[in-house]
Amino acid sequence: MAWHEAHRSVQDQFLSYLGEHSDLVLKGGTALMKCYGLDRFSEDLDFDALRPKVSTVRLVERFCQARGYESSVRKDTATVQRVMIRYDENRPLKIETSYRTRNIDPEDVTVVGGVRVYCLDALARLKAVAYLGRDTIRDLYDVTFLVNEHFDELSQASRSLLRVALANKGLDQFDVVLAENNDDLIDTDQLATHLLEAYECLGIESMEEERDLANNGLSQWGRARSLRQASFPDAPSSESAMGERTARSAAGGMKKPGHRQR
Repeated sequence: MAWHEAHRSVQDQFLSYLGEHSDLVLKGGTALMKCYGLDRFSEDLDFDALRPKVSTVRLVERFCQARGYESSVRKDTATVQRVMIRYDENRPLKIETSYRTRNIDPEDVTVVGGVRVYCLDALARLKAVAYLGRDTIRDLYDVTFLVNEHFDELSQASRSLLRVALANKGLDQFDVVLAENNDDLIDTDQLATHLLEAYECLGIESMEEERDLANNGLSQWGRARSLRQASFPDAPSSESAMGERTARSAAGGMKKPGHRQR
């Protein structure tokens, strides 16, 4: 799509403007796309702030002045700053910085291609926790990407957390994710194949094993809970989310996705 290229260009312009010495650390799907080879398009630029006083609003305003773009502030609080770069009237670029995370471990931050970004292992933990806390097709796609493409590069702790995340939701949850998320940028048949490949890579072979692994992983989920709440304060609790999924599964009679060839 033509707008993808224009959007990517503005993303690259802003990341170049920030540079590798920025106090903002890129995270999320765009971090995986720009720095680690994720093969899906990610629209927004999401950051964590290394310092509470760095102003994303001012950074974006100065960038837009230099480039001839317009900007508009959508949120400006002590915990979140959200600004839109209006390079095109139909496709603005959203820039969002979280100020909730305190004392970011320097070992979790690196520089890739001139961009200050979380290391792959930290992104894997964040993505696993994100998928545990919410049902989005993009989080699921990213989790399967991390398992299938970068498994050997991840720590044992991150591998275990990814395994717990996928087992906790189970294959039956796949239909729920598809039903509740309409994303034209993701091939759902391809995602079904990737999900089964991730299950094979992680050694999750049966629904009974899914339940056992999910139960055994609850202590790990508890350790991850504080990280999830820091990054996604509006996400439902594990108990309410799991209860809602159980009710939907019982009502919907969902099926496992069929395996498709690439």
